[in-house]
Amino acid sequence: MKFIYLRKAAEKYAAEAERSDIFYIRNGFRPTWAERERNDRERGLKEFSTAARWEQYQSGKITRAKAVELASERARKEGAKRRAGLLAKIEAAENAAPAVTVSASLEWVRSRVWGYNPKAEADIYNGDHWERTHGSASGCGYDKGSAALCEAMNASPAVLAVLYAAEDNRLKGRETRKQPRADVLGYGSGYGVLPYFEGGCGVSCVANIFTRCGYVFEYGKSGEHFNTYYIKKGGAKE
Repeated sequence: MKFIYLRKAAEKYAAEAERSDIFYIRNGFRPTWAERERNDRERGLKEFSTAARWEQYQSGKITRAKAVELASERARKEGAKRRAGLLAKIEAAENAAPAVTVSASLEWVRSRVWGYNPKAEADIYNGDHWERTHGSASGCGYDKGSAALCEAMNASPAVLAVLYAAEDNRLKGRETRKQPRADVLGYGSGYGVLPYFEGGCGVSCVANIFTRCGYVFEYGKSGEHFNTYYIKKGGAKE
């Protein structure tokens, strides 16, 4: 499976991000920033310069034009890495094939500082082979269970292939491409050019996203310190 429209979107995003970085280096602000934030001409140049180059510029050993040139070259290298990283994730999902079934569980382990923290484990089958992924979460003040579950989901190219296929279809559609991703794939399907499961949004959001992608999400047995979930593609055999 090839995600043609998602690839185009990733290429466009990477190119626009690089242009924004270069503009930021030259002007000290990004085009989308409010007027009140455009008060430091050197902000971008300093951020993209190495400590040595910034010291050279500050001491007058190199001109601002030279400092901008060097910082811009650094930004282009970072941009190339960003582009390669996005395309590598897409390629991994293309080669994996979308998941057919997922069996996931949460085990809640007591922490002396943060109470009970979840450890997630997911067994994913894509019709060709199985893989096992893991996730965890700690701290407080958010939905730790879904955070751990999402980390395990996002670690699987086969699961991401499900989201990428749905996003590719959204971008392909004349009407759906005009809609926010959350309106099509569901709340919690991520920001940025590539979709992902946002941790901390709640297990119900994970279930909704899978359902919108044509899967059946079932809540399995749960106890005081464990939860289980079963996900299968619509029509897939157990």
